[in-house]
Amino acid sequence: MSDHKKLVEVTRNSLVESEHFGSVVFNNEGFGKPEELMYPRSSLKLFQAASVLALGVDLTSQQTAIAAASHSGETVHIEVVTELLKKFGLSPTDLRSTPRLPLGIEPNITAIRQGIAENSLMSDCSGKHAAFLAACVVNGWPLVEYLDSSHPLQQAIKAKIESWLDIRISVTGVDGCGAPVFAMSLFDLAKGFALAINSGDELGHVAQAMSAHPYLVGGRARLATEAMEQLPGSIAKDGAEGVFVLAHKDHGSLAIKVSDGSIRPHSAIVAKVFAHWGRESTFSTQTPLGGGHPVGEIQITAALDDFLALRLQ
Repeated sequence: MSDHKKLVEVTRNSLVESEHFGSVVFNNEGFGKPEELMYPRSSLKLFQAASVLALGVDLTSQQTAIAAASHSGETVHIEVVTELLKKFGLSPTDLRSTPRLPLGIEPNITAIRQGIAENSLMSDCSGKHAAFLAACVVNGWPLVEYLDSSHPLQQAIKAKIESWLDIRISVTGVDGCGAPVFAMSLFDLAKGFALAINSGDELGHVAQAMSAHPYLVGGRARLATEAMEQLPGSIAKDGAEGVFVLAHKDHGSLAIKVSDGSIRPHSAIVAKVFAHWGRESTFSTQTPLGGGHPVGEIQITAALDDFLALRLQ
């Protein structure tokens, strides 16, 4: 990953304290090494949810959004996942998503205080897994093995992604939640989100649901949610190990991969893109603090800023 470029600098009292490297795709052009294979991690959920719809699963707009979500485990998220399961005669015990406590600070603290143990329903991936199970019910496929890469569900999802993105998936890994994750380039990922925001098929249905219910896709103080709320008509999704994607029908698409896996550069880069689009933004950031007060900044590099400015639609 040595060909990635410096994306941001983190300063503390005017001294550069940290640097983050990575790659960016903005409006079909690349900065760094965007042709390199990478795992899109949870940003893949857009395509997984669309595949579920293509397999004949009838979901409401909210249920579609939660199927594409990496939710924070707040009450509203758990309620929608539970409704989805009940709709297809399923229960939380059918989920094989990795047991977790909520990602959100407040629901996490509440769960700990109430003595609630980690469970699959509170997993940020429970919506995706509920949708997976629904597809198995509709198509008469086995439930227990639904995460196996050889399962008809996962084979169908892989085939749909290859068809939509016009790629050949050569590397399949196991995501943090236990589901297969398919390697692709940052170019492929950006192309897929741009396709979805302009599509009239299942990809477009998922994009519409995400845009209509941004809070279900993430939660409080989550960049994907904040970006969609502040830019109506957009879709945004984060992924583990430094992945973030954003697309808007009128403005274009952005995909980020931070090589050290950090999410810290995302908000600074997205804020700069919003500024280039003439949009104001207020994102939750990891501003360097000293004694509880801001003492530094997270700034994108001049090279990245120039790259973004030159590729505006």
